[in-house]
Amino acid sequence: MSKIILVTGGSRSGKSSFGEEMLKDKDKVLYIATSIITDDEMRERIP
Repeated sequence: MSKIILVTGGSRSGKSSFGEEMLKDKDKVLYIATSIITDDEMRERIP
């Protein structure tokens, strides 16, 4: 059975690192990260 885990928090709060660490030993992972570009710093961080 599949499991969905939603990780939330403020910008640059460590959500990605937390999620990646939690799932590093799993075989099948679907990782979705979303954001809205609101300033120049965010624009530089998103490829």
